[in-house]
Amino acid sequence: MLIISIRHAENVFDLSPEEFAELRDILHQVKSLLESKYKPDGYNIGANCGSVAGQSIPHFHLHVIPRYKKGLRNSLVRRGVEKLREYYLN
Repeated sequence: MLIISIRHAENVFDLSPEEFAELRDILHQVKSLLESKYKPDGYNIGANCGSVAGQSIPHFHLHVIPRYKKGLRNSLVRRGVEKLREYYLN
């Protein structure tokens, strides 16, 4: 799932203190939604800041990735991330 700012902010460091506080509240709402529907065992939460960090869209967005102890979901996401990493680093 992605959380995207309404106001243009290039990355997480450009959010105002109020927006950052709202982001925390939204993140908890997203977690509750994912917990009730998909029951993940854990999460990866990330934001790339700057092109050398893998940011390809210059607008703040936060990735919320549910993770599972077993099953295909983990390996597919990890393989996808590795492919993106290869693409951007080469």
